[in-house]
Amino acid sequence: STVTTGGIGNPVLSIVEDLFAFVNALVAIFLPWLVLIIAGAVLIFFVRLHRRLRPAA
Repeated sequence: STVTTGGIGNPVLSIVEDLFAFVNALVAIFLPWLVLIIAGAVLIFFVRLHRRLRPAA
């Protein structure tokens, strides 16, 4: 970037890099929790589906 913009574009690229780093940090924090929530919802769905489809005893 320094070669192509003569150093003028460096602050802009730095801000973009900071934004990407911030978003990556948020993803790293919240994605595991989101996966747990989705896995729990899928588990509940299949348990209810199994109960509905099994023959009555």
